[in-house]
Amino acid sequence: MKRHTVFLPMLAALIAVAPGNARSASEAERVTAAVENTLRKHAPDAHRCFEQALADRLDVAGIVELEVTVGAGGQIKKSTVVSRGDKIPETMATCVSRRALTWKIADIEPGASVVLPLSFAGEMNQYVVRLEDAPARGPAGSGKRAGPFQIKVLADPVNMHTRQLSAVLLTVSPASRVAMHRHPQSDKAIYVRKGKVRILGPKGFAALSLAEGTAVFIPRGFPHVIENMGRQLPVQILQIFTPPGPEVVYRDPANPAGRAAFEVVRDANVPLPPGPVPAVIAVAEDRTHMANEGKVKVQLLLNKETTGSDAMALELIELAANSDFPKHTHDGSAEFMYVVKGSGTLFIGNEPYPYSADQVLHIPSGQLHGGRTGPEPVIGIQIYAPAGPEQRFKSGALPKKP
Repeated sequence: MKRHTVFLPMLAALIAVAPGNARSASEAERVTAAVENTLRKHAPDAHRCFEQALADRLDVAGIVELEVTVGAGGQIKKSTVVSRGDKIPETMATCVSRRALTWKIADIEPGASVVLPLSFAGEMNQYVVRLEDAPARGPAGSGKRAGPFQIKVLADPVNMHTRQLSAVLLTVSPASRVAMHRHPQSDKAIYVRKGKVRILGPKGFAALSLAEGTAVFIPRGFPHVIENMGRQLPVQILQIFTPPGPEVVYRDPANPAGRAAFEVVRDANVPLPPGPVPAVIAVAEDRTHMANEGKVKVQLLLNKETTGSDAMALELIELAANSDFPKHTHDGSAEFMYVVKGSGTLFIGNEPYPYSADQVLHIPSGQLHGGRTGPEPVIGIQIYAPAGPEQRFKSGALPKKP
């Protein structure tokens, strides 16, 4: 059995094969050409593994070294991770190794062993993340019973370098709840994607029932319980924190800063704090506005008029199909959108970033951006933190150009 270690140039700044020794110049050239063709053809496979890892954290970078055994017809029949860089998660290395089993290396004799070091360049920014790529976290269940809740961190300082907000998707199992807690330094918005939710609070606070499609603003420091009112199906809740902080505890339950930002309230008789209390905000005709010459329909749910706070604004937005939206900025406010339906392209400067349903977009404050929608309307849950840019929807004015 022959073992080849070969060198290839960087492929689209994503994949490379590191230097090594081949037995002769002609053999090295043949193996190099064969492997280069294979990696060029299957670069999207490796990139998909990279994309999944980046959904969790943006500092992923380094080399994954695979040793593959070639079978009949050049088909890779065995793939083993030989090494991986310190900033390459094990799940990503395993993903690349498994995908390599679908590749073929032409012109390599059966039984040959080839070492493939694949190099992944670091990323500076990220604006689009797929829901399916975000890892699920939360308490473990028992047997066939799921844990009481599951969390997917969608946007935070770790994966999208957010500064003004963080976003998580919370799934609460049937007849389960998130125990009473509060966020001393962060305001929170809740939007119910699926199911029916009940918000419980301190003694003297009337429980709130949230139907699908409703929202509630929870002021910082307010103790609350999130409960699934159903006994058959889980509920799905989008949660936004501003500023970021409470989501840290989902990544590391032992992190002191995370525990301070997500304070579990163990006193069953905790008093009702002074100041504003949460209130349910539902879609209403007087909160619906048209903008951008009829291309945008917005239903304003959470803003200063409904919450008494300018910490954030939350609205349901519908963008007309096959439409272009001019480039603009939101100075001082970050923008986040959970895409519920449709597809399109987000432009950051002149760079295109395609998106579709069940993906999230984050646009930092002051970042020039525009967009184009696909063949069907785009429906999304949009947040500004702090509030402010949503005010333009009331007048129907076009976004300001830089």
